[in-house]
Amino acid sequence: MSWHCVKEDKSMGEENRRKVYQLDDAADVASVPEDEDSALGSLAYLADMTAFWLKESDGTWAESTSDALALIGLIG
Repeated sequence: MSWHCVKEDKSMGEENRRKVYQLDDAADVASVPEDEDSALGSLAYLADMTAFWLKESDGTWAESTSDALALIGLIG
């Protein structure tokens, strides 16, 4: 299991940190690290760009489409 933070935006304050993570494997999305503290709208993806997830308002990670990559430009 491995989550790698590749981008982080603190411009909206510590409580609203959106992050971009690269995951090693799709199964990793089910094993969120205890210290993961990103805000809703954060993005996780696989290195080969075959799967994407967005953080929902309830704190869960929902599978998304490659359209989510547009959010990277909005994060930090």
